[in-house]
Amino acid sequence: MLRKLRDLAVYLLFLGFTTLLLLEVCYRFYVVDFYKGNLTGLNSAEDLLPDDDRPTVLVMGDSFSADTNSYVKYLRAAIPSHRIINTAVPGTSVRQHSVMAKRRIKRFKPQMLIYQIYVGNDLVEYRHSIRGEKISYLRKWYWWLADRLLVVGYINAKLPQLKAAFVTDPNPGLGTKLSAQFAVEKYNRRTPLYFQVEPDLLEHTVLLKEQRGADFRNYVKDLQAVLDLAAPDCKVVIVVMPHCAQLGTPYLERMQALGGVFEDKAAFLQVDYPFFYDLKRSLSKDNRYFFNALEYLIDEAEGPSYYYENDPHLRPEGQKRVGQALVQFIDSHN
Repeated sequence: MLRKLRDLAVYLLFLGFTTLLLLEVCYRFYVVDFYKGNLTGLNSAEDLLPDDDRPTVLVMGDSFSADTNSYVKYLRAAIPSHRIINTAVPGTSVRQHSVMAKRRIKRFKPQMLIYQIYVGNDLVEYRHSIRGEKISYLRKWYWWLADRLLVVGYINAKLPQLKAAFVTDPNPGLGTKLSAQFAVEKYNRRTPLYFQVEPDLLEHTVLLKEQRGADFRNYVKDLQAVLDLAAPDCKVVIVVMPHCAQLGTPYLERMQALGGVFEDKAAFLQVDYPFFYDLKRSLSKDNRYFFNALEYLIDEAEGPSYYYENDPHLRPEGQKRVGQALVQFIDSHN
């Protein structure tokens, strides 16, 4: 009996690993459109018609862009003469964009490409730290696998949707984004999890210190390959979204409460910080423009809170601020 159970376990393990490798091949070669649902959900049917002859603006990015109420909404309102196609996907970075970009650019042939970057976790998605003893071996194994197989991240992103189809949320709408006041126990769970294994994650990312500096160089190399897929006459606008901790002391202290470590706060809080400065220096071309969203969000002391209290994403006020500023930025470079 034990032998049969062992043989079954070995068979299931082999079958699962083989299936995973097959999915990885399909994903890397993008044999089907894995993100078709995101594309149709963020755009009207009319915008996706192949015979639309309006100039096209193609948006690529992560969850900061992949929202019907993101800054993209303000771009559409400001330039209705253009077709703005939002191809952003939550939980993705340049690694995933590299497999879908060729198909998207070939299909829509944009005159302008807006590529959105997030300082907070783009390098994390590029390489997870698995040191330390504060996280489980299962978590370490998952992160190790996700850094090597792109389809693992895709599967992980789809699991909540699968769960929602079978399990009813007893408290719909009561997520961390709607919590009125900051509380360690209410904050987005992924943030303290990252700090458990890499307390200096944000500082090393923003200032390009130690291993994160090497990650950044690899990141820029792959991003360069994605941007080069656009036509030579395509205008490229690179939108760099800051982490909320970069806005000032109140947010910084919250990250410290969650386990973050900051040894050089003065450098960390600079507006023209190394991540943005080196990105601009490394990728500059005549048709590329770099939008530092931190410049427009850092003035929040004079207005509303731009980020959620218990989530590192922009509130509607923050999205509006970025959208309006981006419209002016694009107009000034026409």
